[in-house]
Amino acid sequence: MRKFIFIFISIVALFTLWNSQKSVKSLDNNKTQTTHNLNEHKPQKSHNPSEIPNIKIRNHKEKQPRSITNIEIPGPLETDPNGHLKISPNLRYLFEFFLSIEGEETFEQLSQRLRSYLTEALPHPKNVQEGMQQFADFVEMKKQLRKIAETLQELDIKTAEKLEAMGEYRRAASSAEVFTTFYEWENEYDIYTAERLRVLNDPHLRKEEKQNLLTAIEDSAPIRIRSVYERATMHLKERSLLEDNLNPKGIERLRRLDARYKNWQSRLEEFEEATQNNDPEYCNEIFKNLFSPLEQLRVRAIYRQKKIRIKLRQCLE
Repeated sequence: MRKFIFIFISIVALFTLWNSQKSVKSLDNNKTQTTHNLNEHKPQKSHNPSEIPNIKIRNHKEKQPRSITNIEIPGPLETDPNGHLKISPNLRYLFEFFLSIEGEETFEQLSQRLRSYLTEALPHPKNVQEGMQQFADFVEMKKQLRKIAETLQELDIKTAEKLEAMGEYRRAASSAEVFTTFYEWENEYDIYTAERLRVLNDPHLRKEEKQNLLTAIEDSAPIRIRSVYERATMHLKERSLLEDNLNPKGIERLRRLDARYKNWQSRLEEFEEATQNNDPEYCNEIFKNLFSPLEQLRVRAIYRQKKIRIKLRQCLE
C-alpha cells in the first residue's frame, strides 16, 4: 500500500511541476492576471452584482473588505543579494492574509489586491512577478493536497497514512528552500499527529500503554509542535473561564453567536446533502434558497479552500 501511495504522490508531483512551469509564461504576458494556475480558480459572477460588484482592484487599499480594515499587512518582504524575492515566512503569511478574504471578495479581486501590494512593497517589477508566481504555486499546492486527501479518502486510506502522503507530496513538489520555509512546520505537525493516531487507534494496546506512548511522542516532538497543543488546550479552558465571568448579557451574546454558527453549519450540511441528488438544476436551486448572495460567495470559497469532499462542481459552475 505504501508503494502505491508513493507512486501516486510522484505522479501528482510531476504534473504539478509541469503545470507550474506553464504558469511562468502567463505571468510575463499579462500583468492584470496572475498565472495559468490562478485562472483555474477564477470564480463565477455573483448572483447579485449590486451586492458583490465585480470591480477591478487597482490599489490594495481600495475598498478593503471589513475583515482586514485597519489590520496590518504581514511584512516586510525582502530581496536576496542577487535581487530576487526572498522566500520568507512573511511571504507565506502574506499569501494567507490575502486568501483569508476570499468569500468577501472573489479570488480574482484578492489576486489583484495582492499584486497591487507587491508592486508597492517590492523594488522591481521582476520581484512582483516572482511573488505572483510563488502565490500561484502556493495556491496550486493547496489544490493538489485537497485532491490527494480526497483520493486517499475514497480509497479508505487511514488518516495517519494520508497525513504522511501529503507530507511526501509537499516535499516532492517544492524546492528545498520553499519546503523548509513554507511547509516544514506543517510536515512536523502531520508526523506528530500521525504518530498519535496510530497509538490511539491501535486495538492491541492497553490504556496504560497508550498513555505511555503518547507521553513519549509528546516529549520527543519539537517545541513548536507541543506549543500548538498547549494553546489548543488553553483555548478550551479560556472559553470555560469566559462563560464563568461574563455578565448575563455577555453570555447571551456569546450563545447567539454560537447559534448563528450552528445555523450556518446546518445550512452548509443541507446543501452538501443536496449535491448527492446529481441534479444540477435542483442543486443550484437549493444553493440559491439556502444562501444570500454574499454567503454564496463564501460557499464558493469554502469549496476551493476547505477540503469539503463533495460533488459541488455541478452546482457552482
